[in-house]
Amino acid sequence: MSQFDKEIIKPKTITEMVEIYSEAIKTIQAGYALLNKAQEMLNAGFSREVYHSFSVLENTYDNPLSASEKVVSKMKRNAWKVFIDMLGIKKILSAKRVDELDKKLEKWDQMPEITSENVFNTMQSMFEQSKEFLQEAVMETYEFLRPAANRWETSGLKTNQKNARFEIGERIILPGLTESGYGAQKFRVNHYHEKNLIALDRVFFALDGCGIPTGYRSPLVDSINSSEIGVGETDYFKYKCHKNQRLHLQFKRMDIVAKINAIAGGWNLRGEK
Repeated sequence: MSQFDKEIIKPKTITEMVEIYSEAIKTIQAGYALLNKAQEMLNAGFSREVYHSFSVLENTYDNPLSASEKVVSKMKRNAWKVFIDMLGIKKILSAKRVDELDKKLEKWDQMPEITSENVFNTMQSMFEQSKEFLQEAVMETYEFLRPAANRWETSGLKTNQKNARFEIGERIILPGLTESGYGAQKFRVNHYHEKNLIALDRVFFALDGCGIPTGYRSPLVDSINSSEIGVGETDYFKYKCHKNQRLHLQFKRMDIVAKINAIAGGWNLRGEK
């Protein structure tokens, strides 16, 4: 897919980054080993009749060697985050997949060691699954937009019955998406549903053949949160926020909406009239 930077998964690039990481880890471990030696010297040299314990770390409950392990673990986790961010795979992941990936990255012990082979294979595997990931994200977005049983309060609205009963149309009303903002911020996206709007943005950008631009959250979420009147538009959407927490959304690119319906099988869900 065009939104991925294939250059980053070249072995040479990965090898260079892994070499820097490996050298940095060795330096960290050597540094903490020196701190541990200094601590042992102080405790041995000042151990007399009255016991005093010397700690070279601000957190006196840690010793340098255990602290070294924690720092190395953090560096490993951060390095994996960088590799995955550079691949750009999150640009097409569903909200559920993003949550799963973030949780996995927080559990550093479940991630493979950082070697050129491991990094390249992991990134190559993700790249090969990109089509599947995008289809999954489209399905998730489709179900989020189409009125369902858990959104009974808007499934009966004329706009939704006309535009989203069986497939996504030009307009949709989404309940509980916005709430009152603070100060000059008239509205803001509800924190619980923020990930769904971010995923919606990602799907539109991906199906348009480009990656979502770097921003605070996403163009749609950022626009809503910064709007002074709760009305605005982005490249793909026009929106209007209401005090009843409903978000009125209009799609500007019906060609992309058609792709979503086709991938999600919307036309096959009409049933008999």
